[in-house]
Amino acid sequence: MRKPALLQIVLIFSAAALTAFLYFAPKTNLVPAVSKSADIDFNYLLESAKSKLQRQEVTSLNEMEKILETKSGNEKAVLLDSLAYHWDVLEEPAVAAGYYEQLAEMNSTEKSWSDAAGRYFSAARMQSDSLMHAWLIKKTISAYEKVTGLNPDNADAKINLAVCYTETAEPMKGIMLLRDVVQKHPENIKAQLNLGFLSIRSGQYDKAIERFEKVLELNPSQSEAHYFLGYSYMNKGEKSSAIESFKKYIATGQDTQLINEANVYIRQLK
Repeated sequence: MRKPALLQIVLIFSAAALTAFLYFAPKTNLVPAVSKSADIDFNYLLESAKSKLQRQEVTSLNEMEKILETKSGNEKAVLLDSLAYHWDVLEEPAVAAGYYEQLAEMNSTEKSWSDAAGRYFSAARMQSDSLMHAWLIKKTISAYEKVTGLNPDNADAKINLAVCYTETAEPMKGIMLLRDVVQKHPENIKAQLNLGFLSIRSGQYDKAIERFEKVLELNPSQSEAHYFLGYSYMNKGEKSSAIESFKKYIATGQDTQLINEANVYIRQLK
């Protein structure tokens, strides 16, 4: 039976439904590959991003940065926010994150730290260079820890922080954070989904089944859970349950690639 790696069968779904899973997302370089001797910092990211722009755009940004050096207080905060927004538009989340981080260091608000963390999180998800990826994960963790320090009840921040920890040498920190969210908020679908995906990742299909069944109990319209439930049953050797779950996904799912995969698995299981 053909069983592709999980990376090959998982797609990125709606942000409203799932966390942008670092370990599932397609990886593309947002900045050039980093040599082992390179010093990764905000200036490195900024100059790398500028190298992809037209001269006129770079000139405009340089002028804004010169003005930034002369500002303080609220005027500086407004300009930092403007620069961050500009880099958001240019689809350079790592650079936008750097400006949001500077803003957060000024006002230390949950929103500013969340803005920085979210951009670092997005940049890490799309970065294939291992050194850059590790640096971005470290920055994401630092920013999300500031968020959860300011608001321990921010479940989304805890979930994203947990996902980041699973990309480090301390994956159990991430698992414990997710379990903490689920213990306090068992109805949190994002946390249940992440625990389900982590269970598949570690080959614990019984636990994955438990998580995806919980998701469907909470939200029967979460059709992707049927697919991953089928995938988990298939890997346990429970063919009839796998076929039933795959058929439910085919009937309700929207993703053509996953529907095709489900049909392939059904043919193989019969």
